[in-house]
Amino acid sequence: MRPDGTELCWLPAWRLRELIVGRELSPAEVTRYFLDRITALDPGLRCFVTVAADEALEAARRLQQRSYFRDPGPLYGVPVSVKDQYWTQGIRTTGGSRLYRDWVPEEDACCVRRAREAGAVIIGKTNTPEFALWWRAVNHVAPLPRNPWQLGRTAGGSSSGAAASVAAGLTPVAIGSDCAGSIRLPAAFCGVTGLLPTSGRVPRHGGLGGSLQFTGIGPITRDARDAALMLTALAGGDSRDPTSLPGHPGDYQRGLDEGVAGLRCAFWVPADADGVGQSDGAENVEVAALAWQAAGVLAVHGAEVAETTLSLGASRYAEAFRCMNEADRYALQGREIMADPARRELLTPYVAERFVRSAATPADQYVLALRTRFEAVREMDAAFQRYDLLLSPTVGFTAPPEPEDWQARPAGLTSRTYLANFCGLPAMSVPCGVVGGLPAGLQLMAPAGQEVRLLRAARVLEHGLPVAEKPNLDGFYQTVTSS
Repeated sequence: MRPDGTELCWLPAWRLRELIVGRELSPAEVTRYFLDRITALDPGLRCFVTVAADEALEAARRLQQRSYFRDPGPLYGVPVSVKDQYWTQGIRTTGGSRLYRDWVPEEDACCVRRAREAGAVIIGKTNTPEFALWWRAVNHVAPLPRNPWQLGRTAGGSSSGAAASVAAGLTPVAIGSDCAGSIRLPAAFCGVTGLLPTSGRVPRHGGLGGSLQFTGIGPITRDARDAALMLTALAGGDSRDPTSLPGHPGDYQRGLDEGVAGLRCAFWVPADADGVGQSDGAENVEVAALAWQAAGVLAVHGAEVAETTLSLGASRYAEAFRCMNEADRYALQGREIMADPARRELLTPYVAERFVRSAATPADQYVLALRTRFEAVREMDAAFQRYDLLLSPTVGFTAPPEPEDWQARPAGLTSRTYLANFCGLPAMSVPCGVVGGLPAGLQLMAPAGQEVRLLRAARVLEHGLPVAEKPNLDGFYQTVTSS
């Protein structure tokens, strides 16, 4: 509990930092509080692959020795979880793979190092599918994570444990990654905020798996201000990642409350989609209705929301995206693994299947896919000549039940999310309401380099929509006590 009795687990990171800098709480007290919460809840939720309790408490104690007469850092004392795809010095990093089950890196990934330099306490590593290659955290390292909103519902993926850890109040913020929606989809399913930055905005150096072209590293948070805080800490070029954008874009918290007056917004759908992503029930219609209601909030605050829906050719780019993404991953990691029969045998079936398929991709197919990508970029450039923000449901349905067959995948899952990765654009999922006891998300997409537009719109939505609900976690406490 904080001094006035409010539970710390539901406070945003920026507020926790204020309490720590104001000496109402210490970094060690905050860290211990969240470690205790993880101990109580995570056996049922299964968000974490590794909880770095000793390392986190030691880091918190070191932070307390920092001088208060200088800026202690924008994330000073804030516990942060890291997707288990990214290296953490001295803390086990598995990538969800048996190949790395006991691997402890000797250096941090760039994003982790920057979080530490900003004063964050790395509290543990969150569950992910092997090499972030599936839409749920199916792997041979840790049990499947659960959605905090309802037992039996998926948390999505591939930043599964990251989103669930924030939704359940196990950490105030998390570092995730997104190659076709892997931050935004679990954020929508778990009722939190997830931001994919412009391609190259956060350096990719120091990860297990991922695409050099399409994977983006970004924050999963409780609100837009935390997303701005995290992005400010993580962004900026790095010579070890040749695809990273040079320089630093500055403080994303500046101008956060300037509003959306005059921004031109439009809803969009894939050209051959049914408008909500699936057509199997009333819930989907309600998800779309919540998204339109959120657009109405932007309109009330001065945004110009088009009455007609924009149709984009997202569906016809899907095969080109798949070809390039899988070939990228195979070249960077799969080729070496598949050359060793002993290592190959340790892969999960979905990873092995993708690597086999990618190995057979002919050069002409890749070049044609690259040409298709240029067509997609041109189409998006044309759309952003007309509009400043593109809106849609993040996904056209709420978190589905966990399928019995690991190979099952909902239709339309990434139909609205992958286009941002394919074209290098920033996109953000923000909670926009609850349908049948499960959260829904609104996706905002902007031109390259315009994360600030997303953050300003998200800030308006947080103030204009009804107060966000929180998951009822009693079932997970019961899971713990009965085990």
